[in-house]
Amino acid sequence: MVTMCKVKPIVNDDLQSFLKDTDCNRMQFEILRFIGKHPKAKFSLYVIARAMGTGGTVLGDALIGLIEKDIIVSLLDGNGLITYCLSDHVEVYSYIYYLSALDWSEAASLKKQLKEDEALRYLK
Repeated sequence: MVTMCKVKPIVNDDLQSFLKDTDCNRMQFEILRFIGKHPKAKFSLYVIARAMGTGGTVLGDALIGLIEKDIIVSLLDGNGLITYCLSDHVEVYSYIYYLSALDWSEAASLKKQLKEDEALRYLK
């Protein structure tokens, strides 16, 4: 017996447009996927770096870019610790939620597209 199935698109066009419009690079993509899985949490640079297995310098540059785009918010507590969390903008929140829900192949496809877009930017 053959059953009918509807194949969903690999990547939501709105999500892809959001990433292009915000000029998101691959490191920022990974940060958004990580923070999107914990949307209410606040993380220090050290925690994000350890969780992602990357250096703080590269991560810091990517976080600054996301803060400037108002996607991530930095908070300073009374002890001088800077933490980072997802912006509370409804539009941003919904895109990041969808991004964190992508399976491995969908995320890989989107990351490949970001890599191609980055290469095109360098050629200009």
